[in-house]
Amino acid sequence: GVEKTEPKRVEVARILKSKIDSILAASSKAKIIVLGDMNDILTDPPNSNVFEIFIEDENDFLFADMGIAIGNSANWSWGNGNSHLDHILITNELFDEFDYSESEIETIQIDNYMEFGWQDYASKVSDHLPVALKLKFN
Repeated sequence: GVEKTEPKRVEVARILKSKIDSILAASSKAKIIVLGDMNDILTDPPNSNVFEIFIEDENDFLFADMGIAIGNSANWSWGNGNSHLDHILITNELFDEFDYSESEIETIQIDNYMEFGWQDYASKVSDHLPVALKLKFN
């Protein structure tokens, strides 16, 4: 349950931030993207949000998929709109590229191309839809 696993996810977030900070300390211009099934939602209240360590550090980190997380559940990545657990975290070295109008982030609705839709996709491929990020570089 949440009581058992949430403290572990908070600790993993701390470890991840520490690792990213050490990469940036060694190479301050590193452009870092962390993505995957992070098994938690971005929109929990701050006191129970496992990602708060990143969210509160808005000068250095941004969840590029926050718009998906706060948007229409039809665009969420897990369980046919039940939740959004698949995230893309970027560091401030990519903020400018993310701000270009040509940059995009979206959940790719691959299940729409399956013969039997979500049930077909979930039973044969994954219970998570892919989340894609396109950045504009100059």
